Amino acid sequence: MKYFLLFFLLGLIGAGVWLLLSIEEPPGSVNVINVETPAQTVAAWPPGIQNPLENRVPLPDSPNIALGKTATAGTQAHMRAASYTVDNSLTTFWESARLPAMFTLDLEDVYNIEIIAIALNPTWESRSQVFEILGSICGNDFFEIKESAVHFFTPNTANTVRIDINQTEARFVRLIFTANTATYTSGAQISEIMVFPY
Repeated sequence: MKYFLLFFLLGLIGAGVWLLLSIEEPPGSVNVINVETPAQTVAAWPPGIQNPLENRVPLPDSPNIALGKTATAGTQAHMRAASYTVDNSLTTFWESARLPAMFTLDLEDVYNIEIIAIALNPTWESRSQVFEILGSICGNDFFEIKESAVHFFTPNTANTVRIDINQTEARFVRLIFTANTATYTSGAQISEIMVFPY
């Protein structure tokens, strides 16, 4: 009985080895050649689909000095934090919990600024927001940079508003929102704030 079991196990092992050999080298096998594709160096918009930023209002070629700086707000809705306005992504955004709402950007140094742009996700429906822009050197005393006005956001201009101002020295830029005509929110919204120096 012991010898029978031994031969039976050896037979299974032998069959297993034969099966492995058959799997590794099946008859009529096809040689597969791996071809390495070139690395993508430039992000390209898919062909046949319009880039929603094509119609954006013209902005300076100079660096956006708001990028990566410190942004804070009086309130936020859900997880829509003020820091999303300086992360170089139009799909993330800050939204206040209510109106009026205060948003403050710290440029972390004093700059002579002349253009401020506010962008929403370019695929969103049209809306208007009412806000004024204040500036400060120290972060305590603020002065008016641009009086309160209605600003129109539309996909036709990539939902971007450009605000030209008189050359102003400021470290802090503050927006005070009082209205937003968007359908699905009761707060202010910014996807990206951009500040361009003189």
